[in-house]
Amino acid sequence: METEVKVIVGQEDPAMTAEVVKETWMRRYPNAQLESIASAVPYPM
Repeated sequence: METEVKVIVGQEDPAMTAEVVKETWMRRYPNAQLESIASAVPYPM
């Protein structure tokens, strides 16, 4: 059974960059989709 995964990163996030996601999440879920949102930054809650 395949799990559909979409990973979304903010282009302005200094920690969870697209490169980090490619080395972590995308290895775990090779069929995942990676989307990068311009001008998005993390917002601590």
